[in-house]
Parts: sequence; structure tokens; C-alpha cells
Amino acid sequence: MRAGPPFLYRPVVDLGLVPELASSLLLPRLAGYHRTAELFLLGRFFTAAEAREIGLVNRVLPSAELLSQALEVARAIAAKPAQAVARTRALLKGDLAPILVHKATEEALFMERRGSPEAQAIFAAFLARSSG
Repeated sequence: MRAGPPFLYRPVVDLGLVPELASSLLLPRLAGYHRTAELFLLGRFFTAAEAREIGLVNRVLPSAELLSQALEVARAIAAKPAQAVARTRALLKGDLAPILVHKATEEALFMERRGSPEAQAIFAAFLARSSG
């Protein structure tokens, strides 16, 4: 991740929505329940350094170093035995079935919330502010 200005973890709750793409399952495993709740429920801005601290990214680099570092890592992995790399990656991912079930549940709730009167009012207010 490049160093730079703060960015926002998508404020789904502010929009009357819920998390999607299994993020409510995966992010707590990565960043912990409390940090994930803060990200989802407050939708506040956070820095690249904070993203590294909670495990969203491995390192933070100046923009000028990003490509060379990415290529260095890619070359290091490419130099290793391909089948061992592929099988290790598969083991690290584990059984995806529970994640896909959770993702489908989130998607259904997201679609339900997207059509809810609460979310529709938030969208309408945003559009009114944007066009006026």
C-alpha cells in the first residue's frame, strides 16, 4: 500500500446498508472484533499506517518504491517451486465453503437493506444535496 492521505473504510452503515463480500466474517479474523466494529459502525477515515497496524496491508511504502517492491516480491515467489507455492496458497485459504455461505448471506442482507425505506431515504437525501 502506498503512503498517502487517509482513506475511508466504506461507510455501509451510514448508507443504511450492511457489510458485503464476507467482510463481516473475514475482517474480524484479521483485525479483531473491536477494530472491525469501529471501522464498520463509525466509517471513519484511517491512514495507511493504521491499515498496516490492523493487518489490512503488509507494508506501507512511498509511491516511488511501490512498483519495485511489488516486482521484487513477485520475482521472489516466482523463483520458488510452482506446485509448492500453489499448494501452500490453497492450504492458507482453507475451506472456502463457509466463507461463500457467509458471503451469500451478506449479499442477501445487503440487497434487502438497499431496498429498505431507511436506505432509500439516505440515498434520496444524498442525491438532493448533490444536485442542489
